[in-house]
Amino acid sequence: MPRGRDLWLPREMRLVSEYLLHAYPRAIHLTRVRLGTWKPKAEALNLTESELRMLGSFRRWADAIAITEDEIVLIEGAIRPDTGEASKLEIYKRLVPHTPELQDWMDRPIRMELVYAVGDAVVIDYCREMGITCVEFRPAWLSEYFERLQRRQRRGMQPRGFEEPGT
Repeated sequence: MPRGRDLWLPREMRLVSEYLLHAYPRAIHLTRVRLGTWKPKAEALNLTESELRMLGSFRRWADAIAITEDEIVLIEGAIRPDTGEASKLEIYKRLVPHTPELQDWMDRPIRMELVYAVGDAVVIDYCREMGITCVEFRPAWLSEYFERLQRRQRRGMQPRGFEEPGT
């Protein structure tokens, strides 16, 4: 089992970055994108201008956005996804139209995409019901990481009586 500094590495951001190059080589790539506006709707907060600007540091952020000629693809990456990724994507989709940095591309539809390495049938099925495209992406470097995990951590949950998506 990994210890100390080796315990956490930005594997999911590496997964997402490599996926962007693989799936959207000609798109504009944005990673760790702050979403929404920093300016609150309520003007009666009695905050100074610098305090209002500071609120921008609390904006939510998406793992990545690929801007193609036809659409904005909102991407959340997870080695082992859970239902949290789906709810994040739904919130992020609501925030995209209110993000000043993305206004030049608001004429394009927004599509949500979950990129994962270890599938979980329940999560994938739930995401698809929510209109989220699910893409398995497993670069070669993940094999070394998986070797360090317990066997049960290398595969997604497969609850009894639950049909695999697409069957």
